[in-house]
Amino acid sequence: MTEPVTSNVFFIVPNTGDLAGAWGTSALNPNFQSIDTKLGGVTTISLGATTTILLSVPATTGVWPGGNPSQSMNALIKFTGAQTGSATIQFTLPGFYIIDNRCTGTTFVKLSPSSGGGNSIGAPPGQKVHVFFDGTDMDYVDMPPPGYALDLHINTTTLPPC
Repeated sequence: MTEPVTSNVFFIVPNTGDLAGAWGTSALNPNFQSIDTKLGGVTTISLGATTTILLSVPATTGVWPGGNPSQSMNALIKFTGAQTGSATIQFTLPGFYIIDNRCTGTTFVKLSPSSGGGNSIGAPPGQKVHVFFDGTDMDYVDMPPPGYALDLHINTTTLPPC
């Protein structure tokens, strides 16, 4: 029987009486892999020409396709490459992320919800920023006090500062 998963990070929630003799391989081990990836996993995405990328998410069974964590499960998402066009990175999985934009070029990286009209933000080049996606809006966390922070929020009619 397919086990239910949590709505935010797809942890497996075994049905009562299910997985007799298989709790380790069918529920606990995948959950511990997910926790480990959320706390310290790193994924690198190379950017170049203008693109929109939907970050991969875990399978609905709680087990990653091919045994590898999805992009959205990682704590750190690192962008590299010589950008010749702007990139939009779409998030589906709610949670905290550290974004490291190491791209070169004169274009930008925009972090956006995968659907709806939620808040999008820019990923400042050459910096690591801590962001949170609540399922609707992207926003910065742990920024300096008001008056010190740069306003890197963007919408569909303006570009973030370079």
